[in-house]
Amino acid sequence: MRTNIISYQDIPVGIDFKPLYNDKEDVFFNQDLQGSKYIKFQVTQINNIWQRVAGVIKFLAISILLVALPLLSKDYRTAFYNEIIGRVKVKYYVDFETIPAELAEEITLTKIADSHGYLGSCPQFIRDNKKCVIAAIQKNSLDFRHGSERLRNDKEVALAAVKAHGMNLQYVSEKLRNDFDVVKEAVSQNGHALLYASEALKANEEIVSCAIEKAGQALLDAAPHLIVKKELVLKAYQKFAVLLSQLPINLRADREVVIAAVKSCGGEIRYASPELQKDPEIALLAVSKTGRDFSHFAEEVRSDKKIVLAAIKNFPDALQYASELIRDDEEVVMEAVKVGGHTLKDASERLRDKKEVVLAAVKNTGRAIIFASERLKKDKDVALASMGKLGSINLIHWSLHKDKDIIAADNKNRATRDY
Repeated sequence: MRTNIISYQDIPVGIDFKPLYNDKEDVFFNQDLQGSKYIKFQVTQINNIWQRVAGVIKFLAISILLVALPLLSKDYRTAFYNEIIGRVKVKYYVDFETIPAELAEEITLTKIADSHGYLGSCPQFIRDNKKCVIAAIQKNSLDFRHGSERLRNDKEVALAAVKAHGMNLQYVSEKLRNDFDVVKEAVSQNGHALLYASEALKANEEIVSCAIEKAGQALLDAAPHLIVKKELVLKAYQKFAVLLSQLPINLRADREVVIAAVKSCGGEIRYASPELQKDPEIALLAVSKTGRDFSHFAEEVRSDKKIVLAAIKNFPDALQYASELIRDDEEVVMEAVKVGGHTLKDASERLRDKKEVVLAAVKNTGRAIIFASERLKKDKDVALASMGKLGSINLIHWSLHKDKDIIAADNKNRATRDY
């Protein structure tokens, strides 16, 4: 009987099994990563009593060889391992209690090289083996968390761990979180690791500077007196950060800081001082990033035609936040409906009754006809333009439903949708 099982723990007693690897992707089983990819097992039910006897004999023979293995010379041990014990790596479970410590280390190193996350399923004496833990870190950087408490306090191992992945700083001992070399190595690899540094090193400007070179947002994890330091704030914004809401009033009123903020993220303008929110240059920089936050801009800015046009290019829905005067400007509305026909709904009543504007809208989005004036909903040219964008005849004014051109356009749309 053959079947597929995702966990060796689910395999009943009295059967033989082996893992099936997928050559196209890295599949593995790890007790600490439930929900990740699993290894599949091919299971064969043993029904023949002689097969069971043969299995027991094989087990006893291997056990005897394992006991005698330490008595052999190194060359014999190596040969034996390569020919016999090396096959253990095709199994996903190793009984460390039945094999010598020297051999356990060799097998562990082999299996670590073959799979991710293996260290998590090893016994404590393997997790306390410096060579095995360093090998595991090199294979899977976050395996450091499975290392013993002694090795988490070992500077050499800790440096190897944070060099592989800065966030391993959270797993090192409290003593090493206050070690300058370890913390600097960690934040140089991942700026967000600053979160796990000691309070003393969070107040170290060199450490904080290294962290924000990797991640500007890491500045928020620094000591309070460094978060408000202008030089560090400007440096953080060069690496994309959203900080302005966390800064004191004097920095939110600093033109240089606010310009750096909106260059990093346009939405930061909402946290600038009221005076700088009205600044046309800063507003133009903000909308050049995104127009999605246009609703947070000052009324004076939302009445500036140049700024509104720039916002619409990035986000046509910004038209809804423009002043009434701007929404009645044909040039602005025309730009909006060309990018997003649905924005016709935000145009003034006068422009929704202007044929050129409505035609531009329905040519972009057929459904935009529902926002046209009652007069233009009955206009055949507008209706045909709407149908040309796969519009539905149900959106066309009932007075045009019997028009042969409208019917032909609807039939064409139906054929296209059916296809």
